[in-house]
Order: sequence, then structure tokens, then C-alpha cells
Amino acid sequence: MVWLPRILLILFALFLTIFSLDVIQEGRSAGEIAGGLAVHNIPTFLLLALVAAAWRHEWIGAIVCALLGVLYIAWAWGRFPLMTYVLIAGPLFLVADMYAVNWRRRSGG
Repeated sequence: MVWLPRILLILFALFLTIFSLDVIQEGRSAGEIAGGLAVHNIPTFLLLALVAAAWRHEWIGAIVCALLGVLYIAWAWGRFPLMTYVLIAGPLFLVADMYAVNWRRRSGG
């Protein structure tokens, strides 16, 4: 179970990367596409940084993933169908729970 939250968070970051591919459109220059990809993949880069930070300190992953899930719902509430919140915030809450379980096991709690 120790590896599962790390793997899932990396897969979730890759899932979010799919949404950045909409910047690749006919008629755009390579520079525009590269700039668009860089901007659209900021969440992916932040999630990968979170994976690195939580690698040895599961409490960071537990707290930040849960916080990101709550912040996403608060920011996007009313803009999308319910399934969108489930697909974006749901994995964050699941991974937060997995990190919390690992953290409690390591700390003996």
C-alpha cells in the first residue's frame, strides 16, 4: 500500500495532462503550442512536485491532496456537471486517504 498513493498521484497527473492537448491546433506556431502546453501543465508539474515532497513524508501528501480536492470543488462549484467533480476531486481525496493511512502506520498511530 506504500506505493499505491504515489503511483495513483502520478497517473492522476498524467490524466490531467490529457486536457492540455487542446492547445495543439492547426494554424498555431510551435512557440504558441509550447507556451500553451507549459501553462496548461502547471497543475501536472505541481502534482509531480507533491509526489516528490510526499515521498518520505506522507502527511504532506495527505494534507495537500485533501486541500487540493476541497479547493477545486470550491473554485469550480456550479460550473460543471457533478461527474466532473468526482473525476477531479475524487482521486485527490482517495490518494489523501491512502497517504493518511500510510502516515498513521509509519508513526505507529
